[in-house]
Amino acid sequence: MLKLLKPLLVTTALIASLTAATVLVGVGGKTEGRWDLPTFWQPGSAAGVLYDQNGAAVFRMSAKVSESPSADRKTRVGTFSGSLDNGGPVYPQYGVSGSWKAERATGAGGFDGVITKQISPLGPIAIVGKIVGDFKDSPYQPGKYVGEWKADI
Repeated sequence: MLKLLKPLLVTTALIASLTAATVLVGVGGKTEGRWDLPTFWQPGSAAGVLYDQNGAAVFRMSAKVSESPSADRKTRVGTFSGSLDNGGPVYPQYGVSGSWKAERATGAGGFDGVITKQISPLGPIAIVGKIVGDFKDSPYQPGKYVGEWKADI
């Protein structure tokens, strides 16, 4: 039974890689954009661009930023989750999710997350990379973030 299953997995992976518009391995670079923490009356969000090492845009990120209860009054904590759009076909689909932490008084903080890939509607979701960065979201100005990412896409 295992002997039959193994070639099937290799064939499925090969077909998926051949049907993808572009298969890039070990891509990474800088990312920057807008980072807005949740307020009492508005949910938080993040939107930005992930660039490769040559400065070419690879993904456009759009994520929801949610807040969780914090253990102390000096910090805010939460999660983020969203999608990465490469402008290509519907599949593979890429996602981003992780956690963030910020100083309550200044809105300065950082985030740490993973990049995921799903090759078909019924296909598994696999972690293929990492994204990290820093942000500053003061109460009276739009928030901004800068960071780095790396993924086998």
